[in-house]
Amino acid sequence: MSHKQPAFQLPRASTQTAAPMPPVSMQLLNHKATDPFWLGRRLVELKRITPAQLESAIDNFRKRPSDGFPRILERLSLIDQKVAAQFIAEHFNLKNRHRPGSVPRRPANCCL
Repeated sequence: MSHKQPAFQLPRASTQTAAPMPPVSMQLLNHKATDPFWLGRRLVELKRITPAQLESAIDNFRKRPSDGFPRILERLSLIDQKVAAQFIAEHFNLKNRHRPGSVPRRPANCCL
């Protein structure tokens, strides 16, 4: 008697466990880092936009969340890309060494 295997077999469950997830940065656990509207709130704090303008931007973002909140602020002419980049760099403690469209400077001790 021959034993026929079915034409289709479900794959067997793997006995290996998934690789452990890397530790979450403490900065990501910080509420300010996870608040999608932190940039707008900061602009209100600095009186660069009004609370009503922030609410309008939040409403726009909720309609089109794929655009990202800084992009919504730009579309509403509440902020430009350069200012947004400066605030983002400040917020995440990044150094803005090279801006797109600018020519990086050569070190002084570089040979020609």
